[in-house]
Amino acid sequence: MNPCHAFLLTPVVAVLAAAPVMAAEPRSQENVARMLAIDMPHPGKGKLATVRSLGPNRPSEPSMLVIATAAGSVVAENAHPEEVRWRNPAELIVDSFDRTVRNHSGTRITRVDAGGREIGELFDRTMRYAPRPSPDGRWLALTTMHEKTGKQRLEIYGFGSDDRLGEPRVFHELPPYNLAWSPDGRHIAVGVGVVEPTGKVWPRLRILDVAAGTIREVADGGRPDGVRPMFWTEEGLFVESEPGVRRCDLDGGGCRVHYDVGYPRFRARAATPVGNGKAWVLVTDFARDAFEVRGHELHEIDLVNGGGRRLLRLPDGVFLEDISWIGE
Repeated sequence: MNPCHAFLLTPVVAVLAAAPVMAAEPRSQENVARMLAIDMPHPGKGKLATVRSLGPNRPSEPSMLVIATAAGSVVAENAHPEEVRWRNPAELIVDSFDRTVRNHSGTRITRVDAGGREIGELFDRTMRYAPRPSPDGRWLALTTMHEKTGKQRLEIYGFGSDDRLGEPRVFHELPPYNLAWSPDGRHIAVGVGVVEPTGKVWPRLRILDVAAGTIREVADGGRPDGVRPMFWTEEGLFVESEPGVRRCDLDGGGCRVHYDVGYPRFRARAATPVGNGKAWVLVTDFARDAFEVRGHELHEIDLVNGGGRRLLRLPDGVFLEDISWIGE
């Protein structure tokens, strides 16, 4: 099968209220691919994976995973991808799900090669989601949810020589909102749900020492909306919190504003470092839809000096759900 057309998307007939021109077209596989053929920039030497989708965000809306290099791009085979992370330059970990199933019970986690072909299934409908491979690709951290109680916990698996996963290490005291590995793979930053005096639950920053299994609380500045780790590079740990992206001082200095995306109209959703001291951030525009969580824009930020700029604004009815880059 030609990898440029090797994708499995269920045709849908839902009308796009936000994009009347696009809604008039039949939802064939070819039209979906054309609608999502965004003229994306490329960071340069390396591979960029993006999850793209059409709106509004209904269970039947199609999405697809696109893997791009400076020379061109391919569409992956995965049906309904949601999140993607590079494990190494030849392989991605993809979190897909059956959009008609609630509570992540329809989640499927697979290994996909750089050509877009599925090469292994890790989990299928086991209430596990948000997989995050370690920088060296030897470990996989993810969130699992108890089917009856809904309680979350962190699990860490090791890849064997045959790329099968071993038995997990389980951390019940770390129900993660999001997580990020340190560059050396020795620690994981976790946004842990903590009940505030007001009764609301917001993610607060914790650092897990992977080898020792110890957990350290880190001052995050007490942001009223909490902090959600996005990525961790040599430049520091970066988290999403109003008004955008913050860089955290793990020695007690808190998490300070590094790039304001234009809050409260705009909010950062997902991000990936792209080398050369830069990162790309997906940004949601609430002026388009106050309940939308997918990305309407792509921004670039300077990890060393702060600040940034908008690289791309998507047309109505087209979204970026996730993004991941890896150098060569």
